[in-house]
Amino acid sequence: MTIPALPGITVQTVETPRIRICVRSSGPVDGTPVIFVHGNVSSGVFWEETMLALPATYRAIAPDLRGYGDTEALQIDATRGLRDWSDDLRALIETLGLGRVHLVGWSLGGGIVMQYAIDHPADVASITLSAPMSPYGFGATKDPAGTPTNPDFAGSGGGAANPEFVQRLAQGDRGTDSPNSPRNVMIAFYFRAAPEREAGSTIHFRHCYFTELQYHQPAHPRRRRTLSLAQDCHSLNLRCSSQTGAEDLCARCAEPLQA
Repeated sequence: MTIPALPGITVQTVETPRIRICVRSSGPVDGTPVIFVHGNVSSGVFWEETMLALPATYRAIAPDLRGYGDTEALQIDATRGLRDWSDDLRALIETLGLGRVHLVGWSLGGGIVMQYAIDHPADVASITLSAPMSPYGFGATKDPAGTPTNPDFAGSGGGAANPEFVQRLAQGDRGTDSPNSPRNVMIAFYFRAAPEREAGSTIHFRHCYFTELQYHQPAHPRRRRTLSLAQDCHSLNLRCSSQTGAEDLCARCAEPLQA
């Protein structure tokens, strides 16, 4: 579901050789390109107010990342760190013919733009980072080169979520009766949308969380795991740290885990 854009923001779908991407843009087509890359559990909508605040000489572009918002939800190979997303970004930039660009990344988006700069340093005019993560992805690494801690690039264990929150997401809850309602969590931990856009932002919030991607490790069939964008316990092959009574619950499906 597309959230209505603010006046001055154009929303379009761009077909690249890799993926179909939903893109928000503002400013002159021949302006200096600035690419805004959003974080986890979000979409390009996050950047609209910032895009409109740029001087008139800049062209602002904010894509929805793979599996988020209205961009195609193709599989992700988590053993590549964030490279699937940075390669998608490269495909978008080449398809639009943007050349050298300024990059702005928040959280997950910060790691993606850093990976893009590692791979294409000559095509980056500048990078602005807000609370970035590692460019090597969610898997645990042990040195500046991004060497995996584990052969299958398993995560470091930070993938738990409150089971009530997960259940309310699955039910499509848009209320405010509980601190664990998706709308309250979005406002408290991610961003506060304008009142007229809050309901739509909550829908995107839910859509992003439940988009299922694939963790590929073809060398061993047991290591081909489902990876949700919230990094649930199934994807990490770890026990969830959330407790309800005496049971461990999965962060994705809220079902008890096996010992």
